[in-house]
Amino acid sequence: MSSSTQITARPAPRSRSTAGVGGREAGMSSGEELARDLHDLAINRLSQLTFELSAVSNLVKGDALERVTSVIGHLDDLADEVRWFVLEQRDRATSHDGRQSDVRELVEGAADRIGTVSLDVRGDLSRLPAQTAHQVRAVVAEAVHNAVTHSGGACLAVTLAVGDGELEVSVVDDGVGPPPLPAQGLGLGSMAARARQLGGEFTFGPGGAGGTTLTWRVPLGAT
Repeated sequence: MSSSTQITARPAPRSRSTAGVGGREAGMSSGEELARDLHDLAINRLSQLTFELSAVSNLVKGDALERVTSVIGHLDDLADEVRWFVLEQRDRATSHDGRQSDVRELVEGAADRIGTVSLDVRGDLSRLPAQTAHQVRAVVAEAVHNAVTHSGGACLAVTLAVGDGELEVSVVDDGVGPPPLPAQGLGLGSMAARARQLGGEFTFGPGGAGGTTLTWRVPLGAT
């Protein structure tokens, strides 16, 4: 079973009656509110600090460079740990299982911010083991967020392909391409770790016609 959907941007104003600055949106649990605040405040600030220190590293050398590089590594690890916690809180609060309706919801949410988004599902996602489905949703959420926030592109294509004994997730944008230090502050470490946990692999780099291509592939036998 396969399906393909293209979603274009549309205005989605937020009602003042359902949300307030710094307040909890209607229907949002405390876990979801915590996850939102950690993502919007802690992760973004850690990413900003990492990029600032990366710029400073070009101005120093010797022992100072080693210390700055070490701090960058620790900040990146901390950001990844916070991302894991945020995703776990979101999943626990909303009981998502990563199957097609959840992935579609994630992709639709990006359309208002990037322009045109396509979702191509090839195969039956209901075949996915529960742990794989959980990881798929986390990876798609992080990859789509990165593309919307950092790519500068107008189009985003998300593909989930269930084959014989394998699942492949690809996220492709038409933006400016990967940053000079793509491992810093983009959650790539956590996505790679999720692939390794399931015996799979993860790649991230420039696309063939520009932009960025992310591929996450795992065996379906993983549990």
